Amino acid sequence: MKDKIKINHNGFPYTRQLTEYCNDYIVSNENMKMGNSEWMDLYHVIVPVVYCDFVLLDKRWVHIVESTGLSYPCIAKV
Repeated sequence: MKDKIKINHNGFPYTRQLTEYCNDYIVSNENMKMGNSEWMDLYHVIVPVVYCDFVLLDKRWVHIVESTGLSYPCIAKV
């Protein structure tokens, strides 16, 4: 798994990079034990984080987003 997502300077959103990072993070972490509804939550987390300025998340999702190495203004403040 990649340690961090590289910052791009061309202005494109991080949708693909964040999706790949989160999938890798969850799959490689055997203790996550994601249920079916939580996989849907993952995609409801990624889009707002990429396109909004501020997003309220559960502690679990905040930890994953913060581990990407990205921060505001590249992604939302969580």
